[in-house]
Amino acid sequence: MRIIGNAPVDGEVRAVASGALANGDTVVVNSDGTVSTITGVSQASGTPTELHNDYSDENAATFDSNSNKVVVFFKVSSGYPTAKVGTVGSLTTSFGSPVTVKSAHSYIDLSAAVFDSDSNKVVFAYQDEGNSNYGTAVVGTVSGTSISFGSGQVFNSANTYEPYVVFDTNSNKIVIAYRDGGNSNHGTAIVGTVSGTSITFGTSVKFEESTVENPSAVFDSSSNKICIFFDNGGDNNLQAAIGTVSGTSISFDGIPVVISTDSPNDKGIAPAFDSSSNQINVAFANATENDTYNVVFRNGSTNLTSENFIGFADGAYADTQSAVINSTCSVDRNQSGLTAGQKYYIQVDGSLGTTAADPSVEAGTAISATEILVKG
Repeated sequence: MRIIGNAPVDGEVRAVASGALANGDTVVVNSDGTVSTITGVSQASGTPTELHNDYSDENAATFDSNSNKVVVFFKVSSGYPTAKVGTVGSLTTSFGSPVTVKSAHSYIDLSAAVFDSDSNKVVFAYQDEGNSNYGTAVVGTVSGTSISFGSGQVFNSANTYEPYVVFDTNSNKIVIAYRDGGNSNHGTAIVGTVSGTSITFGTSVKFEESTVENPSAVFDSSSNKICIFFDNGGDNNLQAAIGTVSGTSISFDGIPVVISTDSPNDKGIAPAFDSSSNQINVAFANATENDTYNVVFRNGSTNLTSENFIGFADGAYADTQSAVINSTCSVDRNQSGLTAGQKYYIQVDGSLGTTAADPSVEAGTAISATEILVKG
């Protein structure tokens, strides 16, 4: 199983791409400015590695799979955003020299770093206090144990809070979710395209028409969706907005859905995609008890039940068009890649699979690679 994402431990810890390192280890950046290396399920290094020997705050981190290095961002006592490149060894991580992202006071608010595997670049987003608190992103290139940065690019010319960065491997685009202080703190997302050491942005899109807090995001590769999780400022529910990237924009599937009525606190929300089960684990601390909660979320059909499957359309149809349906005991001849004699089930994303999903809906039995006898 591989879980990809940044996950908090005890509220303010940042983890780097769990399970994605070449040796299977996980690097955890702790809130006290140290770094731990975890192997397997529970074994950890005996002594955390000191990341910075002075004041540091607001850690963010990501894993560069091209150079097989971790990149950790933090704010030093001068207020400058700073980065270090780490090399993971046997239960330890060693770091190169610190590199200043920008020589100006900037605020790093929650996790805001991701690796773009298409361009082999690191993207870091932050609130730039040196430039009117504008939302800004910068592209970094790892070389050896160091990293260099291009010029910062503004993605929101207003107060920008809690940017969270995710990479869409289907469209090869960066998506930044954030709270737009210039528009009543509404939840907003924007798509970025990396080219060389620069990044350009499309038009911002609101995913929530009210105040949000702690937006976080993850890419679901099973559905090719960007899933943004946030605390709704009105009713304080944990909600999810599901978006699809197309070109330089993102569109969202209807209104956000409530996935938990427990209110997250201000320590952040941490989603991680599990590619073995095609589910998203969302960790957060409850605002009332400060206990850690985890909820499992899965994208898929919103109306599939064990009783409402009637068959397959006999061709391609647009929405609202009338369609001919190959239903009970008929043969649908518009399939591909089937195994004759194999029983198939409807999956939650509308595809066919050889194992039952939840709910369990039998589609029928294949009689050839392209034909299925619809269940009677």
